Amino acid sequence: MTLRGVNMDLYYHLMGDDPEVPFRYATREDVERLADTGADVLRLCLNWKLFRDGSGYALIDRYLDWCREEDMYVILDMHVVPPNNSASGTDVWEEGGDALAELWGEISARYEGEPVIAGYDIFNEPRPPERSMWWDLSGRITAAIRENDPDHIVFVDMVGYWERGFQPIRDPALVYTIHFYQPFPVTHAGADWGADSPVPTGTSYPGYVLKGLQWLSGSEEASLDEPSDRWVKLETGTLTPPEDAEWATFRLGASGNTGRVEFDDLQLRVVGSPDTVWNGGFEERSPSRGQWPASWYPHEDGDFSAEWGGPGRSGEHCAVLEGSRGSAYWNQSSIRTDPLISLDGVESLSMSCWVRTPDNRGRVTLRADYIAGEYEYFDREALLEAIMPAVTWAASQGSPLYIGELGVIAGAPEASRVVLARDMLSVMNQLGLHWTWWTYRDSGEACFGLFQGDGSSDPEVLRVFEEALTQ
Repeated sequence: MTLRGVNMDLYYHLMGDDPEVPFRYATREDVERLADTGADVLRLCLNWKLFRDGSGYALIDRYLDWCREEDMYVILDMHVVPPNNSASGTDVWEEGGDALAELWGEISARYEGEPVIAGYDIFNEPRPPERSMWWDLSGRITAAIRENDPDHIVFVDMVGYWERGFQPIRDPALVYTIHFYQPFPVTHAGADWGADSPVPTGTSYPGYVLKGLQWLSGSEEASLDEPSDRWVKLETGTLTPPEDAEWATFRLGASGNTGRVEFDDLQLRVVGSPDTVWNGGFEERSPSRGQWPASWYPHEDGDFSAEWGGPGRSGEHCAVLEGSRGSAYWNQSSIRTDPLISLDGVESLSMSCWVRTPDNRGRVTLRADYIAGEYEYFDREALLEAIMPAVTWAASQGSPLYIGELGVIAGAPEASRVVLARDMLSVMNQLGLHWTWWTYRDSGEACFGLFQGDGSSDPEVLRVFEEALTQ
């Protein structure tokens, strides 16, 4: 049979504030409603902290009872793994993953032979510093499960993209799984998590979608070629961007034997009027990159290093470059384009920043970098082309392919959301793939869920979901 259904995210991300919240996510009636749509599987998104007091087993057993009555299956997904506090946490790689392997050993011992469980999705979206770390850990987890449970499917995520992102595990009941959210600027339009700024909104589907940025040129530089133990101001003067540039970004540079260089308090003027610089004082911390300033990215070569330093000229922080040979720079170039300076209708601009460089024997610079977008046309055929490498690779390993997550956010243009959802699911069905929609219920305002916390729904997307289950 082909497994098609929905993720039950269990509000996994809210457990830190309320350990009981997963138990309030859904009721028996919710499972009945899903069964009536034709769904035959639920992917339960578990947080490892549920198992510290054994309540995770009570939660799983509740869903097993409900699904048994509706002839549905359950996939157990470890969405937050020990010892992480979030789905994107990195502590698991520092700790080595032994606790995760041990937990799956315990879970598999408990549910060996349970017919309602389709299998174990052992780690949601692993993002190791080195791919080999995941290849090692997934093998150890699979071995721990097989000590107790020889039969249930083990679902293993690929790291990155298809054959470049995985090393095969030889196991007769192993299924490879990926998540499919293409094109990302539509499926995640307006999302403000996972990076320092929101995904741009307004991209339509089908249509041309921003997939990358291309550097076009740089402006003339303002420079400082001597030491200064006091803060001094660098100013570019009036700049005229090239006609084909869509955005500009500050480029704060250092080259040669500069020693330590500190940058702070950036200012932008567009056609003579002050404009906003995203985190221009370097005071805001990146929510996704730890000890870095939000929306600023360092680039280094030679012996140069970059850090988020302080105190700054007017606050606690500044941006630092330090070295004696080679060069380095800071800029804000990211596909999440809000921090970039839009050049739509802009005829001229100027930039300034403050610099302190007590031991400078090199060159400290300020300039504008000019950027254009790289675009790709997405329609149903493009979706089919995008998924085929994963399908082909899994088949080469003798494995079906399970799409553990796919969906379209409510922030996408309304018509685009419906059309993309329909095309996405029809492609999966055309290829005979197993899939689970992300997600059943949102915790707050409309996001990816078929339903919101108040029980309301997007009737068009819900209709597309139900139609796909009957194809």
